[in-house]
Amino acid sequence: MISKNLTKYRNEKKYSKLKLAEETGLTARCIEYIEHNITQSPRISTLRKLAKALDIPVEKLID
Repeated sequence: MISKNLTKYRNEKKYSKLKLAEETGLTARCIEYIEHNITQSPRISTLRKLAKALDIPVEKLID
């Protein structure tokens, strides 16, 4: 669920994985792993960074 939501909101914001990585301080690989469900349970701190960069509540990533 997180993987699909992250991809959806990243695309809506028209961010590449690299752009989102720059905005969050995460690596593009980290974002790719979440989107491809390799990382199935990202840390809450990671989700907060992603949500802040995408300008959405954390709940929208995990719903």
